[in-house]
Amino acid sequence: MNQPRVLCLGEVLYDFLADQPGLPLDAVKSWTPYPGGAPANVACGLAKLGTPTGFIGCVGQDDLGTALVELMQTIGVDGTGIQRHPTAPTRAVYVVRSLTGDRTFAGFGKYDTAAFADTHLQADQLPIAQFETADFLVLGTLELAYPDSRAAIDRALQVANQHFVKILVDVNWRPVFWQDEASALPLIHALIRHADFLCIGDHFHTVIVAEIPKMGPDSQDKAARFVTMIDTFYEKKVKFICSAAAPPDKLYVEGDGAFEFQRTVSRLMEMQSPEYLALDHIA
Repeated sequence: MNQPRVLCLGEVLYDFLADQPGLPLDAVKSWTPYPGGAPANVACGLAKLGTPTGFIGCVGQDDLGTALVELMQTIGVDGTGIQRHPTAPTRAVYVVRSLTGDRTFAGFGKYDTAAFADTHLQADQLPIAQFETADFLVLGTLELAYPDSRAAIDRALQVANQHFVKILVDVNWRPVFWQDEASALPLIHALIRHADFLCIGDHFHTVIVAEIPKMGPDSQDKAARFVTMIDTFYEKKVKFICSAAAPPDKLYVEGDGAFEFQRTVSRLMEMQSPEYLALDHIA
């Protein structure tokens, strides 16, 4: 199997869909399980399309967890990053249906939301080597609700920045996953700040940025984000107008990734040329 170009980190679970519509949770007589979890769905979809993809998450040492791992392996998703928790169960979400087919989350059965294996994803067990060759990291927001998985997300962001991996965030708001809804918004906003500039490059032919600072050894994360922004704008032939504290070759001369930053310097210089400015924007 090829090394994954895309790493998807987050929850994989079973949605148990009520077979009888129009009934409340305690009146439903039978359920049909469907594999789910937004990051896992992305991983499976990309693998089916032929993109080498890996999934990072945690499931229980139970039948549901084994079934999900085997399913992803069958589809072609790299499971190197899947952890197994010895006691916590694989997450099961119960979903009731209205008579018109609308679906509503109805909780987690006998378990508290924080009791499931996905909440115990361990930062020190992430497949660091896969970040070295990946191009994209896809993150959801549900696992921000739990301390262990939130720490794993933070670690994944650090490693992704070190290796200039582009970060995509799928904002998924499900109050039922949060024990403290008031904490959700600031955590989600903080994660979004790490997201890269793919949509901006798609939708705008010209971008203006003021007061780009000179970056040093303590600005590695900023430098990595800047590199990704310029790479995206360059690939989309975006016209980039900016003011900065230093010329391109002096913006980041010391720190991790400073050598690789020279490619960004070269692209910034090229983006000022008449030839580049004459190119059509690629939406």
